[in-house]
Amino acid sequence: MQKRKLVLGRPSCARAAELVTGGKLLVQVFGAGDEQRTCDGIYDVLNDAVLEVLADGLIDRQQYDDYYQPVYFRTLNELTAPFADSTSPASRLLSLDCAESYEVAVPFVEAFRTTGDVARYASEYTDFFRAFTEAVLRASLAGQSGLQILIDDIYARAERLVRNDPGRYEFHYVALAMQLTRQA
Repeated sequence: MQKRKLVLGRPSCARAAELVTGGKLLVQVFGAGDEQRTCDGIYDVLNDAVLEVLADGLIDRQQYDDYYQPVYFRTLNELTAPFADSTSPASRLLSLDCAESYEVAVPFVEAFRTTGDVARYASEYTDFFRAFTEAVLRASLAGQSGLQILIDDIYARAERLVRNDPGRYEFHYVALAMQLTRQA
C-alpha cells in the first residue's frame, strides 16, 4: 500500500483532507467560558499545595520553578476563528456549521452540591486531578529522596486545602464544541 502525501501544507488541515466533500467533523475540547476555565480550581489548589511544600523547605525554589504545567484553554471565538476568517486555509477546507460553549456536569461536584459532604468532595476532587497531574509533578521532582512520600504529601495537602475552603477551588468543566463540514 502506497502512502499518500498530504499536500495541504498544514498539520491542522490533516483531518479535513481525510473527509469527503460534505463530511462532518465534530470538535469538542476543554475551554474557557465567560467566567470560568476548566483549569480553574484544580491547578490553583495543586500550586498552593506545592507552595506549602516549598515554604516548609521540602523542595527548593528551583524544583518549584521546574514544576510547571502550562495550560491554555481557548475561548469559543479562538476555537472558531480559523473558520470565520475567509483568508485562512482552514476556512477554505471546512465551513463552520455551529459552535457552542457549555458546562458539563461533574459527578463529584453534583454530589457535593446535593449532600454538602465536604470530606468526600475533597477526596474525590483530589483523586480526579491527581490522575492527570501526578506524572508531570513526579517528573519535575525526579531525583528527590523519598519521592513517593513527597508526592503523597502534596496531594494530601491539596485535599486538605479543598476541604477547608471548597469555594476557593471551585471546579467547572467548561466545554467548547463546533461542527464543521468539508468543502469541495
